[in-house]
Amino acid sequence: MKSVSIAMLSMLLAGGAWAQSSAPHTWHHISLTDQASADQSVWLGRLTITSASEPAYFTDKDGKNEGQTYDFKLDNDTNPLVYGFGFNQGADFNVSYTVTLYQTSDITNQLGKSFFASKTCQFNVSAKGPANPDIRVEEYNGAKCSYNIVPGKGEDFTVG
Repeated sequence: MKSVSIAMLSMLLAGGAWAQSSAPHTWHHISLTDQASADQSVWLGRLTITSASEPAYFTDKDGKNEGQTYDFKLDNDTNPLVYGFGFNQGADFNVSYTVTLYQTSDITNQLGKSFFASKTCQFNVSAKGPANPDIRVEEYNGAKCSYNIVPGKGEDFTVG
């Protein structure tokens, strides 16, 4: 009983079961392509944990815990965006998340009416095991979306 109370107290002091327990497991960059940067492109993005049973989190470039959903803007001022991905001790690799970005452009048709046809990139990120990423990429409306594995660090993503 005493050990259960100590464990519960430790969790409360640490901010709960979903609290960051260590430094991020991997670090990542999201960058604009050279063309998107030259076009002064602005992209809105969201990182989202999609696995239900693994407590995982994102951090900003300074290591501040942003929780399981992290919204951001990517433009020439914030290019590249740096984030960390982490999970609590004792977790396994049954964890996944999405990186979704869309270009904030207003496309007008010949009648002068706006419609949604923004370039969009979605990366579904998981792993088959340690240092063995499994990433699926979806490109919409002419977007160019790619990733690069950086050994010992994580994966970097590029949108344009």
